[in-house]
Amino acid sequence: MNKGFFVAILLLLINASILVDAKRVISQSIDDSQISKLQKDGCKITHSAKELLTAVSFDCPENAKLSVAVEDDEQVSISDIRANDLVGASIVHSSFNAGAGRVIAILDTGVDYNHSELNTSIFGGKCYMAGCGSYFDDNGHGSHVAGIITADGVNPLAKGIAPDAKIFAGKVLDANGNGYFSDVIAGINDVANMDGIDAISMSLSTSNVYRKNCDLSYSSLKSAIDYANSKGKVVIVAAGNNAGGVGAPGCISTTIAVGAVDFNDNIASFSGRGNPMKDHGIVAPGVGIYSIYRGGYAYLSGTSMATPAVSGTVALMRAKNPSITVAQIKAILFSTAKDLGQRNADTIYGKGRLDALKAVQAS
Repeated sequence: MNKGFFVAILLLLINASILVDAKRVISQSIDDSQISKLQKDGCKITHSAKELLTAVSFDCPENAKLSVAVEDDEQVSISDIRANDLVGASIVHSSFNAGAGRVIAILDTGVDYNHSELNTSIFGGKCYMAGCGSYFDDNGHGSHVAGIITADGVNPLAKGIAPDAKIFAGKVLDANGNGYFSDVIAGINDVANMDGIDAISMSLSTSNVYRKNCDLSYSSLKSAIDYANSKGKVVIVAAGNNAGGVGAPGCISTTIAVGAVDFNDNIASFSGRGNPMKDHGIVAPGVGIYSIYRGGYAYLSGTSMATPAVSGTVALMRAKNPSITVAQIKAILFSTAKDLGQRNADTIYGKGRLDALKAVQAS
């Protein structure tokens, strides 16, 4: 649930007086004499020290022999559209299944229901915190989660896993992203009794983490989750961002706990791990995910971003087969996941990396 923007930049140091293949370079030697040398080499300033703080960037001629040590100014690219591609959701969309008619409940900080990406997506919402009457997102986190599930694709790079699905936004976290189990339980129980809800998606976790299932530690929370399951709602929860274990509610055995991988299927350093992952966990893309934010768009990383990818996939599965049960959905998600790490399930990758295409086909 890390709220920091994520941009990965790889800079390759190039020794002085060698040929430079890349046209754009960065010099960290920003005194006037170094700049003058690069300009004599035919380079033109593209970003000044004021703009880059500790460096200056230049456009240089192809194969120019430079007299100053520089680094390649590598290109960076946004990556969320690859999340849909990686798990196969884009192929599901091409078969005319984008989750129409399905609804995912999100228990989070609320949602920016005025965002253009959610024009067709709001099923409803409610604030479960004492003293608040609106489910509008005053943080941004809940909106980012909602976009990963169902953004319409006004910006094609932010298109959701199930863009035709709708969301119910339950506000259980405040503007700082904090809340109480009592609010979460109230939200779970209320949503469990609503018709038409397919899953409950919770990108939240405790600071306390567990290496084993924690059913006995949170009996009230487990009862609410079990009740939601009995009402046909799949409960999908972030594993948390403390690699020392899995937070609650993700450590409860009747949830689907979700860890995070990058776009190379490597486990994220922060991703929660332990026996809960081996028992009832799965991983999905959660590093550098581009989605909507309150009033705009943002890159975020965390198991919070991986969780809605699984939730959106449940919407696609139910769109394919509305009568599929909670137990069947879990079994299919686990059996169709791409096996990573140790063979079969393990404490790091769980049952494997989400494969939305295979899961929908098996539904």
